[in-house]
Amino acid sequence: MSKISVRKETGTLLFDFNYRGSRCREQTTLKDTKANRRKMEKVLERIEREIVAGTFDYGTFFPGSNRASQFGARPSTASVDVVPSVGGGGDIAAPLMPAAVLERATPTFSEFTEIWLAENDAVWRRNTMISTKVHVNGYLLPRFADKQMHQILKADCLAFRADIAKTGGSMKKRTLSAKTVNEIMQILGAILAEGADRYEFPNPMQNVKRLKTQKVHIDPLSFDEVEKFIVNVRPDYKPYFTVRFFTELRTGEVHGLQVAKYRFRAARNLSSGDL
Repeated sequence: MSKISVRKETGTLLFDFNYRGSRCREQTTLKDTKANRRKMEKVLERIEREIVAGTFDYGTFFPGSNRASQFGARPSTASVDVVPSVGGGGDIAAPLMPAAVLERATPTFSEFTEIWLAENDAVWRRNTMISTKVHVNGYLLPRFADKQMHQILKADCLAFRADIAKTGGSMKKRTLSAKTVNEIMQILGAILAEGADRYEFPNPMQNVKRLKTQKVHIDPLSFDEVEKFIVNVRPDYKPYFTVRFFTELRTGEVHGLQVAKYRFRAARNLSSGDL
């Protein structure tokens, strides 16, 4: 079974997996920390997938290893550091894992966004999930889908914001309001912040400020206009609009009162036995 082990003599981590019927152990210079284990586990998952798919190239992951030539792979010519053999057993290869392999451990934006949405599905309201997916599918994925999370830079985020804010930058080829642009960027920021925390790369959205939005001028009805409206509205709607005008309750709050009224009546009927 594949696993990440620690070498007691050095306190460094190593890969331990089976390939073509042989047990392979490859040493790294990474210390035994939670963050390093997480990085190596991602690489190990990739190794296992490529072994199953038949595309695993030993020399690509472990350049300079004796195992690479043993399995018929062509070892990389890239320079790597080598840890001296410890214990004299000769069963642990010493080449270090190149940084490029570790970088490949971060998922693509598309892969991580799918995980992020699934994790929030049980937390968010249905409408929140729907609106979020509209922005994700309409704007974020077309721009960042195939990029690895750690490869998305602050400059990429700012360029993206500039593109969707300009004329014709939206799905409907019309200029987006600053409010909508901020909503899209807020989703992008939340995804990148969570990815940065999990995979320990700098959050590119940090210190990216929101666009300034214009204040909406509200011109409410005068008291005389309200009175005229209530006098002329359909009789069965008068109580509803009277409450709306003079309590400043929002739509959902007023409708909630109506639901509460019916629940109260139902509970009272049940308690009195009047069904």
